[in-house]
Amino acid sequence: MYNAALVYGANGSGKSNFLEALINLSRLVISRRNEGEHTNENVPYITSNTNITKFEVTFITSLDGSPNVKEGDSAYEFSYKLNFDYINGEYTYESLDYRLIAQNGNISKESKKIFSRSKNTITGYPEVFKSFVDQQKLVDFKHYGFIGMINGVNPDTFSELINSKEFKLISLYAKQWESNILFGELNHMNENYIAKTLKDSPEIHNSLINILNDLDFGIKDIQAKDVTQT
Repeated sequence: MYNAALVYGANGSGKSNFLEALINLSRLVISRRNEGEHTNENVPYITSNTNITKFEVTFITSLDGSPNVKEGDSAYEFSYKLNFDYINGEYTYESLDYRLIAQNGNISKESKKIFSRSKNTITGYPEVFKSFVDQQKLVDFKHYGFIGMINGVNPDTFSELINSKEFKLISLYAKQWESNILFGELNHMNENYIAKTLKDSPEIHNSLINILNDLDFGIKDIQAKDVTQT
């Protein structure tokens, strides 16, 4: 699989909105509670008169979290759903499911739920999460993402939790949003950044040409120039 995705279309067709929505989603996924502050992202990507923005993302990652998933490799398929009230800054619904894709290409028939939540109510979580969940019941946490909260727990207080399979799966999922170039670099990416990357990395340069040719664009080469250096 290519470690890249290409989004193209006419001007005004929604390419920038799509990428900005993904950036906002990444912040909502990995946000953590810090000293009473809460996430209140402005994400009005809606098509109706509701103030709820709904996200649903499914993707595949290697078992160790590396970006390379080769044909025949075992991998995890994660499915994440989030409903976010962007007016009040509240997580009204959030859930994370997963299933294992085996080396022979078979996919588990049924996905397994790691957790689901509706505002301040968390359900479907494994028993090892109980002490953490019970602690959260003492506070109003509907302004915070559950993944970010549990991924930032104190290892001394919740040692059993952080050694559980479910916690490692949540950490693996969060890692994809924290380390992926789309979410890590897009805010700082511009034409000069792209030009430098294509110039300094022949591998990326050639991979991009191959991707464009797979789309039958008939492009033989790409040249980019950093105009700030002239």
